[in-house]
Amino acid sequence: MGKQDVLKEPIIKTKQLTALEELLSAREERSLLRLNICEKSGAAVSLNLNIPGIPKLNPVYNQFFQHCIIQLKNWLLANRVIIDHENEMEVEHAAGNFYIAGVKSGEKNTAYLKQITEKFELNHKLGRFIDVDVSDENGNIFSSGKLKECFYCKEHPAIECMRKKRHPIQLLREFQQGQIQTYLREIRLEQLKHKIVSVAIRSVFYELSLTPKPGLVDASGNGVHNDMNFKLFIDSTAVISTYFMHLFLAGYECETAEIKNALPIIRNIGLIMEREMFLQTKGINTQKGIIFLMGISLFSVGHLMKEKDIFDQELFVNTVKTLCLNLVQDEFAVQKGALTHGELCFKNHQIGGVRNEAELGFPSVFLHALPLIEKEQNTDNEVLFRTLLTLMSVVNDTNVLYRSDLQTLSLLQNLSRQVADNFTMKAYAEIISFCRENNISPGGSADLLSITIFIYLLKNEL
Repeated sequence: MGKQDVLKEPIIKTKQLTALEELLSAREERSLLRLNICEKSGAAVSLNLNIPGIPKLNPVYNQFFQHCIIQLKNWLLANRVIIDHENEMEVEHAAGNFYIAGVKSGEKNTAYLKQITEKFELNHKLGRFIDVDVSDENGNIFSSGKLKECFYCKEHPAIECMRKKRHPIQLLREFQQGQIQTYLREIRLEQLKHKIVSVAIRSVFYELSLTPKPGLVDASGNGVHNDMNFKLFIDSTAVISTYFMHLFLAGYECETAEIKNALPIIRNIGLIMEREMFLQTKGINTQKGIIFLMGISLFSVGHLMKEKDIFDQELFVNTVKTLCLNLVQDEFAVQKGALTHGELCFKNHQIGGVRNEAELGFPSVFLHALPLIEKEQNTDNEVLFRTLLTLMSVVNDTNVLYRSDLQTLSLLQNLSRQVADNFTMKAYAEIISFCRENNISPGGSADLLSITIFIYLLKNEL
């Protein structure tokens, strides 16, 4: 045995002893914290993780612990247990993450608090990785006397498996961290889908409530429409928005290689949305355009958010283009009976409307409308008026074309460009009068305004 070999054993023992000393010191620190807080508040609730072996701190555990704190505090509040925020603390040390908070005097007795915290552990998906303790006014931990099962084998009490060393520590740690990582991905998806669907709904309502609008339904009137009103749009939005989450999740679950073949998935959900819309509106088409555009957008956002935590504009545009490759030709090449407004416009004028916008990756949004909002950094009415006019100046709106002709569409585009560049409410009112006198309604531009707002909010709020 050489000199180098002789030195190895003492060094290893010293490191192990130091780690053990740190662990014992951290546990003592917890006891002192518990006693101090209980003396002030009368009782305390504490939280830590059941982590086999050491170290007991790493990014995975830390992130999971932060979620657990939020969930525990919410559960306590739901059970009307009021935390004493003046006696609340979170620490990180060798024993792992630790949170403790006093419960205001006279709030609940320790037996009742223990019942509540046991329900929290029982109802939590990873409750066996969590340890919530209740302490009395003397800092003593209240025990229910129940033995917790081993989180790995689920066949024996955890204390028994630990004493008999049934499972290797490394195996337990790998299993636990794998379970936590899966859970964190699920939490991320849950938060993402609610956030993005909320933004999508807000975007539709921002456009709908923008008042006044040229020729369009708004909060003050029906524009040039005799068969629909503001309330009907609220009703149909409430119906179709319940499917926004399905669109987002469809994109999230779609593999990149399958994006080019995914349009039928979006179309299938969209057709369900259309049917529900028509049932709600008794056959009136309020929002087929937004069903199509928001369907494409939510699916694309869902796909790109699978791997990213921020909105990637380039990836979004490329995804939309891939989804909608040759869309205009493919859609209008097949005769499906009575022609829709969009199909008539394509047949008569070779203008593809919103399908063409989607096929090209929404150039009207990204090259014209979005830069305006981003420059102003808000969604106030005047900014949205100008953004709508900017869209009206560049979009070959088949909603306008169906009700008029190419000359009227061109005139509206020119007028809109002038007013967008030199905006005043008086000039804007002249656009409104022009649309009323010509019985035209730029619905395609209004739908693209919703998409512009959607993209702007995503870029600023994710």
